[in-house]
Amino acid sequence: MLVRKLIELGTPVRKGHLVLSGAMAPMVNIKPGVDLRFNFEQLDELVLKAN
Repeated sequence: MLVRKLIELGTPVRKGHLVLSGAMAPMVNIKPGVDLRFNFEQLDELVLKAN
């Protein structure tokens, strides 16, 4: 359903795209050298490092 909807919107899923089912935040472009940090109550910190 997600893939079909994105095609309808003119934004198809392409090779290398990350699809998170039930994501809690909007998609953003990650630039090399940037660390993204996420903190959730009762969970550890999640850090994504873009190379």
